[in-house]
This record gives sequence, structure tokens and C-alpha cells, in this order.
Amino acid sequence: MSQLPTLDPKVMQQTLMQTYSDVNDVAQQEDVRTRYSRSVDNTQQCRDTPSRLCKTRYNTTAPMYGVSLTSGQPVTIVQKFPDLLQQVVFEVCESSECDVVRGECTQTYVPYLFLVIPLGPVTLTGQDYVLVESGCVCKPKYATEKPRESGGNFIP
Repeated sequence: MSQLPTLDPKVMQQTLMQTYSDVNDVAQQEDVRTRYSRSVDNTQQCRDTPSRLCKTRYNTTAPMYGVSLTSGQPVTIVQKFPDLLQQVVFEVCESSECDVVRGECTQTYVPYLFLVIPLGPVTLTGQDYVLVESGCVCKPKYATEKPRESGGNFIP
């Protein structure tokens, strides 16, 4: 039978506790450094990420013409400087391709109420809605036209 040396239990306990402490302090420092490094790295990566998928430009105008939403016919938008100036802020697409996602930027429109001539069939007040550019949306290249149903319970 081989005789293994016996250690004093107090020495063994101190050695184990010191080793445990050393290992965990290093691990905690590495964990903190790694977390910090990751947060700094993500900040650097996100800094170059665009805030929007489609580049747009804002401008203001006093439009002279448009297409009536009620009749579908061209209309003249009344502009009489300086008494009557019907200005709008509009947003147009600057590129046809989306950033980050492979897709196409598509112009969106919002209806504005203008004083127009000629009067349409339902515009007794002389006011009519005309579409004005209001921004861009990114339509992914491989998007399906119909929403996919998963189990039947979804919000359209």
C-alpha cells in the first residue's frame, strides 16, 4: 500500500479558498472587460447603421397642380401670393434601393386638403384632397404579396 502524504486541513482549506478567489476574480474581471468591450464594439458597429432603410429628403413647396382623390381628374391648386399660399412639407425618396435590407424604396403619399379649381362632383366648398409625397418605404425584394398565416390567429 502506498502512503499518500496528508495535509493539514487548515492549509488545504486556505489553498482551496485562495485558488477559488483567484480564479473567480480573474473570471469576473474578464467578464466585465468582455461585456465592456462588447458594448463598445456594438456602439462602433451601430454608429454606421443608417437610421432609416430608405434615404429621403425633405422640402417645402406651394404646389400648383395635382390629381383630385375624389374625381381622379387633374386640378389646379389655388395659390395667390401673399393672401393665399397653400404650402406643404413633403418628403421624397433619394434612392431606389434600401440600405441594410435588399429591396426597393417606394414613394408613399398622404392626402392634403387644398382649395382647388375646377370644382369636382363632391367638392361644393372648393376644397379637395390631393396626394403629396410623404416619405419612402422599403419593400423587401423577396417579400410575398399576401401575409403568411401561422395558425390562423394573427392581426392583419
